[in-house]
Amino acid sequence: MVIDLTRDCDRIFLSEEHVISDFDCGNVDLNEFFNQDALQYRRQMLSETCFFLLVDAYNEPAVVRFYEKNKFTTVFSTEQQEKQTYRQQLTDTLQTRYMFYDMIQWRDRVM
Repeated sequence: MVIDLTRDCDRIFLSEEHVISDFDCGNVDLNEFFNQDALQYRRQMLSETCFFLLVDAYNEPAVVRFYEKNKFTTVFSTEQQEKQTYRQQLTDTLQTRYMFYDMIQWRDRVM
């Protein structure tokens, strides 16, 4: 099943009503941000400028197609450009691709 971000997901602004103290994604820094800092960022309006969702997708056809079907776009036009930017050998296999989703369409769908 393919998830359509605009149909199947909602954007929710974080508030005191949201229980996130048990959030654990396996990344210590991200866990700490959500458990200790996210609400404070929201109060200070520091997080209001986020308009893009960035992923580091496995560079496999099925994975890239999944993101493309959900309106993600590669950050770099070509794999060669991405390799050059990160100083990788052009003959190396690119393991992941940076992709982004433009969230501006969500501005009127805030819950």
